[in-house]
Amino acid sequence: MRHADNPGTVFDDDVQVERHFVVEKPHIDAPVRIGRDTVIEPFVQILGKSRVGSDCRIRSYSVISDTQIGDRVLLRPGCIVEGSRIGAGATLGPYSHLRPGSEIGEGAHIGNFVEVKASHLGAGSKANHLAYVGASTVGGDVNIGAGTITCNYDGVNKHKTVIEDDVFVGGGGGIYEGTIVRRGAVLAPGTILTGSTPIHDLAKVAIYRRSGAAPLEVPANAVVVPGARAVKTERGNALGVSLY
Repeated sequence: MRHADNPGTVFDDDVQVERHFVVEKPHIDAPVRIGRDTVIEPFVQILGKSRVGSDCRIRSYSVISDTQIGDRVLLRPGCIVEGSRIGAGATLGPYSHLRPGSEIGEGAHIGNFVEVKASHLGAGSKANHLAYVGASTVGGDVNIGAGTITCNYDGVNKHKTVIEDDVFVGGGGGIYEGTIVRRGAVLAPGTILTGSTPIHDLAKVAIYRRSGAAPLEVPANAVVVPGARAVKTERGNALGVSLY
């Protein structure tokens, strides 16, 4: 089937273009390719050299530009996607924003009012609410809590943030200055990591600090609580659970 207004756009035979109103037809550029059994809802724009896989659903008011979308992807209403790649089975939106250079892994979830820029999120990772992920490499099965940001610009240089597999990042946190969070670490809600902040690890009853010019690094399987107090006990150094 070919789009009536853009005969250069090729659909597989079972693509549906839903229509409910008089002016609801989507806009699809001529070079776009869309796979079998994909549903494009009213008011969608698919631009440039975008590719959409099979069995996807692109909900109304989404705008997609020069993006590669795998099979079985759901874009909920109002997503803006530019120059990105989205893996099979991923879910975006509503109102997610992927800026150029973003790669979303298979089965990942990018939720409402989440912005991703020049970052890779691994398979099964989730940033479901009100987050910003920029210039970051995020592993698989990572949870990024509501209100979390990665902030990599120090006013002069941009630094890459690395969050390895199976990390849990609680809500309301900030990861700054190119921090590395190793596999399986847990960052409690409200944790702010900067190059000058000591890491209070309740799992190992230890405090870690950045060494010289090296980036701050959270060890594997650490449990980090914001503002925990270091105290002296008969058994040596320990960490209190006070959050203030």
